[in-house]
Amino acid sequence: MAMGYQGLAQIGSQALADAGIDAGYVNLLTTGSSINMALEPIYSTSVWGAGWYNAASTVNYADNVIRYEGGIDFELQASRNAWNLIRDWAIESRAYSRAARITPDGSWVYCYTAADGSIAQNPTDPGTYTAPATSRKGLWSAGLNLNTSTGSFVTASMNCMALERYIFGPGNAAAFGGTLVDPNLTAFTEPGGVSYIQDKFGLQNPNNPLNPGGNNYDPIPYWRTEAFLKIYDGSAWQRIQIGPDAQHLVDTETVEWSADLTNNTMLLFTCRGVRGASAVLQGPIDVTGSVTLYNVFGVFDPVFGAPGITSNGTTWVPGNPSPFTPEAPCFYAGITEFVVRITGANVFVVLPAVVIESDDYGVKAQGDVTNRTFSLKGLGGRYMNSTGTPSGTIPLDSAITYAPNFSTGLTNIALPPMIMTKAL
Repeated sequence: MAMGYQGLAQIGSQALADAGIDAGYVNLLTTGSSINMALEPIYSTSVWGAGWYNAASTVNYADNVIRYEGGIDFELQASRNAWNLIRDWAIESRAYSRAARITPDGSWVYCYTAADGSIAQNPTDPGTYTAPATSRKGLWSAGLNLNTSTGSFVTASMNCMALERYIFGPGNAAAFGGTLVDPNLTAFTEPGGVSYIQDKFGLQNPNNPLNPGGNNYDPIPYWRTEAFLKIYDGSAWQRIQIGPDAQHLVDTETVEWSADLTNNTMLLFTCRGVRGASAVLQGPIDVTGSVTLYNVFGVFDPVFGAPGITSNGTTWVPGNPSPFTPEAPCFYAGITEFVVRITGANVFVVLPAVVIESDDYGVKAQGDVTNRTFSLKGLGGRYMNSTGTPSGTIPLDSAITYAPNFSTGLTNIALPPMIMTKAL
């Protein structure tokens, strides 16, 4: 009988493969994983001539196309290898798959990669990496959810999709046959790198996810994150401050937050004579989130703005509470961003253009803290610049370490709806 701690999930990293570390795989601090085969038989509704009997309504069926869907739940790691892998897999190189090795029980190993367990550079895009041989191999990211709350780690869930996988059983896996979904692809023998024991020993190498360096932020605890809404006041990006006067301004702080990205992943099914989908296609990125804020003087109104910020018709300047002007809200997507900073690691998750869809600011019970929760919607394509301030654009937020995401030599940049900066 297997126990949960015998499970293991590893995702391929070309940077590690090039360095000869752990055969190029990053170990995730997995709390659960369920990537299962979708069978979905096709049932016939044909008449078969036995209507005068008490017969079953469905007697004929055919096999549907097989694919693999599910997800990996894990605690977010501050290590450079894990952070950059998640960033590239879910956002920067989302069109390409990743090699993966997952075992739920230490006996059966599922490999989303080539037969030899290797990882290769994508020939059509040298900056990205995918399972080798064909674009049909590997594990695609269908979306990413990041979430934290008091007393927890920053938890992550990666939704995944795959067209094929290799299966290695206990003992002599080659005798199992290693049959693929697609019969046009040949069988294989078990690669030496795919071994449960070797995987467990691999936790002792430099890719150790426990990171015993004394920093104590791997996995990342909730208190090592700073999350806040920021507004561009016409000259600089500002965190919201609220107070009765200039001498008593207090930064609004975050109690908990979440960010949910979906790649709107689709499968392409074609009539090609084999029981497998043809391709994985990534749709437009869609991002939502939420943030719960606290301030000793109360939390600002998302429509009329915070005390200390008002409009002079063109820019946002310090002043008194905004008048009743819902037609000219203080916070709109063009000048509002949601920023999460991981302290210590100095990496960021940014929704660079957000709409506040709703807020909850109700009366609480006697023993509750009165916080305010906003639901956010990220919009893509906001037009920015990194060198100056041409008409109609807003400069990059100088507090965020964008490099090397964006070259300082660029004049104009169209930002995606979600950014994860690279860990150096």
